Amino acid sequence: MTTALSIKSLYKSYGSVEILKDISVSIDKGEFLVLVGPSGCGKSTLLNCISGLEDVTSGTVEINGRDVTQIPPKDRDIAMVFQSYALYPTMSVAENIGFGMRIRHVAQSEIDQRTGYVARLLQIDHLLDRRPSQLSGGQRQRVAMGRALVREPALFLFDEPLSNLDAKLRVEMRGEIKKLHATTGTSIVYVTHDQIEAMTLATKIVVLKDGVVQQIGTPDEIYNSPQTTFVADFMGSPPMNLIEASADTASSSVQFGGGQQVHVPGLAEKVSSRSSIIVGIRPEDFSIGGDLKIKPLTLEHTGSDNFVSFKLGESVATARLSGREQLSEDEMGFSVDTAHMCFFDKQTGNRI
Repeated sequence: MTTALSIKSLYKSYGSVEILKDISVSIDKGEFLVLVGPSGCGKSTLLNCISGLEDVTSGTVEINGRDVTQIPPKDRDIAMVFQSYALYPTMSVAENIGFGMRIRHVAQSEIDQRTGYVARLLQIDHLLDRRPSQLSGGQRQRVAMGRALVREPALFLFDEPLSNLDAKLRVEMRGEIKKLHATTGTSIVYVTHDQIEAMTLATKIVVLKDGVVQQIGTPDEIYNSPQTTFVADFMGSPPMNLIEASADTASSSVQFGGGQQVHVPGLAEKVSSRSSIIVGIRPEDFSIGGDLKIKPLTLEHTGSDNFVSFKLGESVATARLSGREQLSEDEMGFSVDTAHMCFFDKQTGNRI
């Protein structure tokens, strides 16, 4: 399969300040790559390096097998969708979508045909005569996407396109973008700080922190097999519980202190000779009924879920239980799905 994007040993510095450090990642044609991380981690800078809006300090960027590192943005065969939509206020929707083709002197009949096709795909064909000021935020975002789609580029770049929308509309537009990707089979690089967006849209995720790649993998790999405590904590809502513990390989149990412990089959193979570790447990991997005795600190009922916070050793942990469970603040027994338990080195934070 042809590689749509290949980034090799990319560095970006502003003077003596390194923003991106040794970034290497690639995607095949038709893949949906999401760059995710907290504010200031370098994800938008990386997108700008891919687009050519920022020069790279060292390293290479290839699109469809062509080295574009020194090529200006207009010649990279890319299309960008920005957070701010960047629509021309005096033009109609149809004129906004077709503007790029007009300045390239494409025949009007082809402009009309491609504009109509993209408008139908995005369900905005009834809005073609309107101006941006007459549209909702979601409709404006669709127009911005339509303007990118008519280009039929090698690579689409999305820079936090949904962050200006309200929560309900964000969910709807997420579904639209996912459906659009499935329909068109386009290659997409998408920047977000929202890990729910990353999990639902991506075929491949890159988690960044301070300009350094923490992990690259499928959504399942990132969620179920985080390679660092940072990834474990960042991906998931609520995040993975990270609890200091000691590993007693003789009894094959993880001991949290205060008499709380969990039996883990095959623990010796998982943690070797380490005694002091960090244990990662997803909130949904707790269930009611078991030998782990806990006293709830808080109970939150959200309808579909109950969230229970409780002391586990010296840490406060959160369990996600069914909203149908009838809970009280009395002491209760919990069990843990140890098959999905993760173990991290206490000093480095890396997966054991």
